[in-house]
Amino acid sequence: MKLRLIFLVLSLLAFLSATTGGYLYYTSLKKAAFKEAEHHAITRVEIIQKNLSTFLSENVKPVRTLAGMPQLVECLVVGQTLQGDDSVVPTDVLLDHFKRALMADVCYLMNYDGVTIASSNRDDDDSFVGKNFAFRPYFQGAVDGFPTTYLALGTTSRKRGVYCSYPVFTEQGDSPLGVAVIKASLEQIEKKLGQSRDEIVVVTDPRGLIFIANRQAWLFQLLWHHSERELRGLAESRQFGKGPWFWTGLVQDGEHSAIDKSGNRYLANRLELDGFPGWHVVHLRSLKAIYKVVLDPLLRVTVPTVITLCLLVALA
Repeated sequence: MKLRLIFLVLSLLAFLSATTGGYLYYTSLKKAAFKEAEHHAITRVEIIQKNLSTFLSENVKPVRTLAGMPQLVECLVVGQTLQGDDSVVPTDVLLDHFKRALMADVCYLMNYDGVTIASSNRDDDDSFVGKNFAFRPYFQGAVDGFPTTYLALGTTSRKRGVYCSYPVFTEQGDSPLGVAVIKASLEQIEKKLGQSRDEIVVVTDPRGLIFIANRQAWLFQLLWHHSERELRGLAESRQFGKGPWFWTGLVQDGEHSAIDKSGNRYLANRLELDGFPGWHVVHLRSLKAIYKVVLDPLLRVTVPTVITLCLLVALA
């Protein structure tokens, strides 16, 4: 009888030891997994931020080169027409060349009033020729003598893009005659973000509107909740069309944590884009994916051991 009691106590102790060991293994593994996930997320968002900043500024030097071409100066000084003037033809050829060489969406020339007088998409249904874009900040900045890079939805093409503008000067003049613009599409950079189900990568404007995303359903939605006053300011800017802009349902739950309307939690990290004050790259990693990293090896190793011990204790 005593021998049976001793064996039972030893079996229970072995069971408790295995259970305690499994719990300690789980907590240490969970801590290590979260630490590694956080490090990976920070590294990932830094890489994305650098790649995006490089892509968004890659046409800054080319547009400066384009603005210095004599064909553009001649077109602005002599031509000042929208179609049919001989002075526009060399400009059209030059704009076509820059578009092909840079694989840009469109290259165009605007006069001092903001009217497009030459464009590489002149033969398309959404031609910019004759359109007035004087309200755009990239024109206003350039016509004041400052090169400008601007992210927006096209009012004519309805396509997202990054606009790089530069003032066109004469050799003697101090005031710009007009503005040269190169618009690049954002589709290529989005393809490089990947389509992982475990992570969400978005680029937001200063108001939190999603302009670039690896999930198309999230485009032109507000990452965080905003007031009606802020939404009116968004509409008045005409930067992203007329709306409406819906809220994703995401709520910040701490500095590096967020939760959506379905109760799913995310590890959240963000970095500001170089050259775009207020614009951020936001990286969201599902906590379910992190839990999976923790639980899978635990289930493979610990559960069979605990079940075996439970059977041995029951048989004893």
